Amino acid sequence: TYTDRRFLVVVEPMIAPNETNARVYGGDSIVVLSPSHGNIPLDDVRHVYLHYSLEPLLYARVGAMDRLLPLLKSVREAPLDVSYRSDIVALVTESLIRAIEARTMTTGIAPYKMPTNVRRSEMDRIERERQTVNQQIDAVRRKSVDHSMQLGFILTAYFYDALAAFEHDPVSLKEAIGDMVYDMDVSSQVGRAKQIAFLPEGATDVVKRAPRQTSVIDQAEVKLMKGDRAGAQQLAQHALEQDTGDAAQANFILARTALMS
Repeated sequence: TYTDRRFLVVVEPMIAPNETNARVYGGDSIVVLSPSHGNIPLDDVRHVYLHYSLEPLLYARVGAMDRLLPLLKSVREAPLDVSYRSDIVALVTESLIRAIEARTMTTGIAPYKMPTNVRRSEMDRIERERQTVNQQIDAVRRKSVDHSMQLGFILTAYFYDALAAFEHDPVSLKEAIGDMVYDMDVSSQVGRAKQIAFLPEGATDVVKRAPRQTSVIDQAEVKLMKGDRAGAQQLAQHALEQDTGDAAQANFILARTALMS
């Protein structure tokens, strides 16, 4: 990659078959998995990769998310991990990921195929059949969205609908994600959340922020990823003055904060 972040998948046959563990260490996302009958749990890998891809885009807009903070009150009774109930960026990120997964999931319903040599008189019937199949596919995906909402990821439905418009837009997700956040009507999403009957138990995410002793340089990297240039600069400068880390890495962080400014 052109940054110092890494997405690493390790296939380890010595752990239990079909087992997946994912950890995030600063800017590194590491997935350790074991194949089962020659297959790997690709859905889990995709989920971690979406975290890896989307988190920097959302943390870069962390200042714009202050107005979304009222949404955290709506999930106080949801069966969510405390990280989602206390961090609006984490809640937004997981909701967006689940919306993407719903829109791209395999539903078990074959997409409608337009027959060949169609007569003009048959076009209305064919269009009705196509719409019926599309509605059946959307119903399966909506069921997945509803389940995510009941788990407490209350913006999944909003992003699911926003992605439908994005799919017909030539802009990249990196460009579109800002509008999705900025254009959100927070009060309507709070109202929607009040109508949700949360499930008694939540789901566990394959991604874990593994605890470890982080260095000053690691903390500076995290602040830089979240868009806190001043905090990253202060920590990198402290590392240089106190000789508490890699001087080259500290200088590299200082150079990046200067460039971003």
